[in-house]
Amino acid sequence: MTDKRNRPPPGEPWVWLTAEMMKSDAWRSAGINSRRLIDFLLIELMAHGGQGNGALLAPEEQLSSVGIGRRYVACAIREAETLGLVDCYRRGRRVATLFGLNWLPSLNGSPPNDRWRDYRNPKLKPWPKRERAGA
Repeated sequence: MTDKRNRPPPGEPWVWLTAEMMKSDAWRSAGINSRRLIDFLLIELMAHGGQGNGALLAPEEQLSSVGIGRRYVACAIREAETLGLVDCYRRGRRVATLFGLNWLPSLNGSPPNDRWRDYRNPKLKPWPKRERAGA
């Protein structure tokens, strides 16, 4: 019998986040507005059945409505890009920017680029080692 306790509720969209990524310097260095951008993109991806990574839209008006002040939107996007968590595909003036989450496969089937693994923040303390039971 399989254990179904740690599963998404039936009919609920979901997306995975690995412990490695969440312990990474990139994830831990993200400010609140970058995290709100990432949350918005995750929800947008789930709204499309997990399809379309690399072609996600995040209009300024919608980002503002989820708590990113209009004057902070560009900074949040730059930070998420610098951390390697998000890639932006700018297509020109007055044309919507498309976004991709770098730990998930892209729309065209290519594997994640995992740029977040390369980011280092010397100000962060290392993640604590897990102590083994009975050691």
